[in-house]
Amino acid sequence: MKKGIIILLSISFVVVAIVVLCFTLFGLNATTINFKNHTEIYLTESSKQEIIDSANFVENSCVLFMDKQAHINNIEKAHPYIKVINIETVFPNNIVVHCVEREELFAVKFNDYAYYICDEDLKVLKILELETEYVNTQSNAILINGYQNLRDDFAVGEFINANEEMDKVLKNFSSAFKLNNRTAAEQKGLIKELSLMREASVIYYDYTVSLVLTDFTDFQAKIVDAKDYLELKINSYLAVLSEISDIDKLEYSLYIYQTLKGEIVAHAIKK
Repeated sequence: MKKGIIILLSISFVVVAIVVLCFTLFGLNATTINFKNHTEIYLTESSKQEIIDSANFVENSCVLFMDKQAHINNIEKAHPYIKVINIETVFPNNIVVHCVEREELFAVKFNDYAYYICDEDLKVLKILELETEYVNTQSNAILINGYQNLRDDFAVGEFINANEEMDKVLKNFSSAFKLNNRTAAEQKGLIKELSLMREASVIYYDYTVSLVLTDFTDFQAKIVDAKDYLELKINSYLAVLSEISDIDKLEYSLYIYQTLKGEIVAHAIKK
């Protein structure tokens, strides 16, 4: 009997000790924000504090049992331009929110003079309603044409999911350029428009998505089967672009595809 009481008291002591440690030594004391990229919006300490506040962290709550994903969701819902990379626990009781500012990359037309301004992940950052057509510059978002089944009721903060294959191509577009050492700003400086097309594929014997890139000289390059090996096809596009003259750009367009032997080929085609 005594032995059982001793064991019960020991267990109770351990549980109490753990609870005390959770809300003292491991009780949340301080939270900071760390941006992995240069931010244009969240420059001030007050704006960074707004991000922290939107996470709904509870002071003195135990950092060991924190539902980090819930806090990430809170931040990204309240601040569409924020992408949380992770929430780091700095023991014993501090939290660092590592994040980046999402960059406007795509302008997706969904109605007359109305556009979803999205980042590379197709998250809607804002909705742009104009009185005339969207005008491209080398610093604003790339215009997207040809999106199929696109709804007009996506809200700011939501991710576009209109056409699975087209979604995949656009989500891979920026990363393919980045793997070729081109930042989002450089992509916008180079590409004026992207046109998505459903075309027959000689590889799949079915219809697939092709992508037409138009630069600011109106030189066009069609990437066939854009869902496959997009990084290599973008690499081929950039290689040709660095060699072709402005005069040839006026007379030719580019056709980039994978042969049945698996080679990535770029052909210049006279207009």
